[in-house]
Amino acid sequence: MKNGLSYFKKLVFMVLIALFAYSLSANQSDEVKNLKARIAALENRVAKLEALVGNSKTNEIEYSEKWKDRTIWRKLKIGMTKDQVRQLLGEPRKIDAGSVLTSWYYSKETSHCKISFNSSNRIYGWTEPD
Repeated sequence: MKNGLSYFKKLVFMVLIALFAYSLSANQSDEVKNLKARIAALENRVAKLEALVGNSKTNEIEYSEKWKDRTIWRKLKIGMTKDQVRQLLGEPRKIDAGSVLTSWYYSKETSHCKISFNSSNRIYGWTEPD
């Protein structure tokens, strides 16, 4: 009888191990499915972003030569916003963001053609081209 009981205990133990293993496998399977779905969603987002970047003409900034025209500089006014300046002169070649003032440089030489903005992002002053 002891052998029969011992055999029964072993059988129950083996069934419990099998059920536990199956339960782990099912949980891992769900986790794998979830991860695969997240990967597919991320790949879709990346593809959309790549399509947007690929549709742009270039990743480089195109600099305007408008900054060379002194008559445009004469349209600047103290207190103008960065967007207003950008509309007049285009993108600056260099930007220095200091703790008090931010300076935009339009010439490759930083000694002239500079616009300074205050902490409110409004024109504080400027130096026209020679």
